[in-house]
Amino acid sequence: MAAEKKTDYDVIVIGAGPGGMTAALYASRANLSVLMLDRGIYGGNLNNTATIENYTGFKSVKGPELAEKMYQGATQFGAQYAYG
Repeated sequence: MAAEKKTDYDVIVIGAGPGGMTAALYASRANLSVLMLDRGIYGGNLNNTATIENYTGFKSVKGPELAEKMYQGATQFGAQYAYG
């Protein structure tokens, strides 16, 4: 059997909802190695929300679309996402 690869992280964010993705964005932007860990898909309850209105930067946006945009922002500086 091959040896299991071990990765060390500076920060592990528990939860990949809006708050977790924001934490991952700023930690990775500070050049820290970041892992977002969640038991479901990133975005949390945003994925169950049809429309969000008056969110900063958006007059109206679909929940899953906002989740995807937040995920792209959270990972742009190297933060990683894992299911677990």
